Amino acid sequence: MLLKSDSWRQSLNALCSKMNVVASNRTRMAGGLFYLSNQHHYSIIELTMRNYSGSSFAPMRSQFECFIRGVWGARCATEDQIKEFLGGKEPPRMNELLAEIGKLKEYDDDRLTKLKKKIWGLFCDFTHGGGNQVSWHSSASSIGADYTSKEIKDMLTYSDTVAYLNSAAFALLCEDEKIMKKITASHRRIFGKKCITKSS
Repeated sequence: MLLKSDSWRQSLNALCSKMNVVASNRTRMAGGLFYLSNQHHYSIIELTMRNYSGSSFAPMRSQFECFIRGVWGARCATEDQIKEFLGGKEPPRMNELLAEIGKLKEYDDDRLTKLKKKIWGLFCDFTHGGGNQVSWHSSASSIGADYTSKEIKDMLTYSDTVAYLNSAAFALLCEDEKIMKKITASHRRIFGKKCITKSS
């Protein structure tokens, strides 16, 4: 799984680096967030490859959050909300963003809300040093990482999936259908299955 994730990371990095956007506050906000989301994904893979599994879980909430905020900024936010965000004001809370995004045709099947409900608590736990993370670093007689191969595989699967969704949204922002198709083709070639979006 790790080798596939690393191949996916390299493919995304190559494809997304070729995209360009028309400059505006909206593309500045959304593009920056999509870029950051992918950077978190790359870090997750790199840390996992170096066997720093505890740290590799921590950026997953940020990866997902940047993706959701990016879609909201690209497709839902008003110009005033974008200016406020770029000025340092926090956007609406995650559930509010998802509710607005859920009105878009591409995301109206509730998949993002279901994904968030499934993983958000665990993501927050790893971001803030919660009980789950601590329990996976301690036993009756020692302190140290104690992740199973399944837990690492599940983490990589979530991160790889969010990276696909994020990169597809990035290509849409750039109005680059050619790169969008290449991103989807790369995911299918590496993982041999359909992605989470309805359009895939």
